[in-house]
Amino acid sequence: KIPLAHLVPGNPFQPTDKPRPWIPITSAGPGQPETNPEAMEETRNHVRAARDLIEAIHQDREPLCGIGQAKWTVEMICGVIESHRQDGRAVRFPLKERGNSLAKL
Repeated sequence: KIPLAHLVPGNPFQPTDKPRPWIPITSAGPGQPETNPEAMEETRNHVRAARDLIEAIHQDREPLCGIGQAKWTVEMICGVIESHRQDGRAVRFPLKERGNSLAKL
């Protein structure tokens, strides 16, 4: 497999005037054709997560993505948006800005 850094030209932390190519990321890896379209559709539509949550309740177990992992997932996504709002500057975790960064764009 080709590392993602070799697929996308330039430094991702230094914006350019020219658009960069879109490199899809699939279950087979960056730039690879999807080998499991059904799983991708279930993931995209949150079907797998909902099924796992229901199964976890019935089986009295933690879901595959527990509350702590979910918290950090949301924190990272909010960090990406906040960094974009600050012209690509790095942001520290946990985020100091707790408001909705999208609303401030």
